[in-house]
Parts: sequence; C-alpha cells; structure tokens
Amino acid sequence: MSDSSRPPAGPGFSVGAAAVDQTAAVFALLPELLHATSLPPRFIVAHVAGDASRLLGAAAFVPQVQNADSPGFLTQCRVLPTFQRRGIGLALMSRLADEARAWDVPHLHAWSAHDDTSESLGFLRAAGFRPGTAMHYFTLETALMCAASVRFQQGLRSSSRVPADALPVPLANVPIEPVLALFCAEFGGSPTQARARIERTLGHPLGQALSSALWDGTTLAGFLLAGASDTDGCPEVSFWASDPRFRRGWPAAVLLLEFTRAMEAGGHAQARYACNDRTRATMNLVRRVGAQLERVRIHQVLDLTTLP
Repeated sequence: MSDSSRPPAGPGFSVGAAAVDQTAAVFALLPELLHATSLPPRFIVAHVAGDASRLLGAAAFVPQVQNADSPGFLTQCRVLPTFQRRGIGLALMSRLADEARAWDVPHLHAWSAHDDTSESLGFLRAAGFRPGTAMHYFTLETALMCAASVRFQQGLRSSSRVPADALPVPLANVPIEPVLALFCAEFGGSPTQARARIERTLGHPLGQALSSALWDGTTLAGFLLAGASDTDGCPEVSFWASDPRFRRGWPAAVLLLEFTRAMEAGGHAQARYACNDRTRATMNLVRRVGAQLERVRIHQVLDLTTLP
C-alpha cells in the first residue's frame, strides 16, 4: 500500500467500481491478488476525471476471513508513483471500507506486515490502520537449540509435568482433520488454505522429516509443521501449536526436542522461525533455547466499526 496523508489537490480523479475491461490493468497494479485463494468480489479503481481509460490506482479485498484476534479481510491498495501524495489512496480505501461493511466484517488487514521503516506506514496510519499482531523472526542454531531443549525437557520430566506416554509421531501420519481444527483455532484463516499449506509442506521430503505431532490416535495435543523455505530451501518452522487444554509448556518442549533431533539427523546447522506476540509462552521458549531475533514485522489493522 502506498500514498500519503496529504489531502487532495482539488478535483482531478474519480473513484468507482472497475469495469470488466479494466481487470487486466488492475491485476497489473495489484499482482498480489493473482496468488489469492479467492478473487475479490469487485475492484475499486481511481482514474483521471472524465477519462476512465487512465487508471491512477486500484484497491480490493479478498473475501476470506483472516486472523482470529481481529477477524477481517486482507486488502491491497496501490497508486501509481507519479500520482501519489494526492489523496487518491485515501479515497480508494474509504470506498473499499464502505464495500467491506456490507460484508459485516469488523476489520480490514493490510496485505503485508511492515517494519518501522516501511514507507507505506504513513499512508496506512492516515487511512486509519493501527498496529496489530507483531511477528518476531528468529534464527535457531541447531547445536545450541538441541542442548537447551534437552535440558528444558529433562527439567519438565523430572517434575512429572510431561506425561509418560507423550511420544511424538510424524505429522504426516496424523489425520488431517484434527490438525486443521487446531490450526484454525490457533491461527484463524480458511481451512482450505490451511490444508493446502500443510499438504504442500508435508509433500516435500524435508517437511516429512521435520514435522511432528503429539497424537495418541484420539487427541492431538500439539503439532509442529516445518519444511523448506520457499525462498532458499533453508529449514523453516511454519507453525507450532498446542491444544489449550495442554498448554503447560510440555507439548512445545517435546515437539521442539523432536524437531532439533531431526535437524541434527539431517545435518542442518540452523533453521528459521516466526512467532507472533500473542504466543508468549512459545516465544519465551524459543528465546530460552538460544534463538537470535532477526527482525520484527507488524501487521496493520483497520477497525471498520470505529470509522465515521
């Protein structure tokens, strides 16, 4: 998203729903939408007043609820660089917010998370977005992580906080339905989208080797999904969740130790891990096993219930 908070310099542009023959131009402005799990119900465009063929910007949301804490739709807005700082982006977002209200959702989410130096933050703030969930990105060194996780789990077992039958199994051997249920309860989002992500990760040999679960044939106490990074193939923890009934530290500890042992067996020196600030216990656990914080990115949320 990009624009600024400066008000319009008088007339010169119009905002409205895109015509069918403008679809290709909108996708050129918002290529992220080509990879969305569902298409927007409509696109909002800005064009030169009196000349609908000259697009200046576009915006849209994907009608699929994201984020369990602040349920809402992902949205993207972009204005051609030459025409930024004229209020076009704010006009697009205002119209898009009106459209979203008709779907009875309380929030819109910026398409991507941002760090504090992002140029887009000024526009998002002007449009009414606020900071939401913060994602913390860590690097996990296998040797340090394994030694620390062994000590941590030994302490839990010595105090009888880990059930004797808590033995991890390959996540690929667990029925997908309880995994999806726990995933969606923890992270929100679409079950269809979650299934695609899980199956894609487990379809890779590295995903099968690194992903595990605490499953006794009836109850899923937790799971850890890990595989190859889409960018460079480095091992990466994708998701790590525990059933709320078992959140006493031990599921995360058992799964972490299983992950580090699989990392050692595969000869992997390090992995990446992202954790949102809602899961304090897991984030503290990652820090206790020597993880190094690399960066923090914050999701931006627009509260539609408080807009005028």
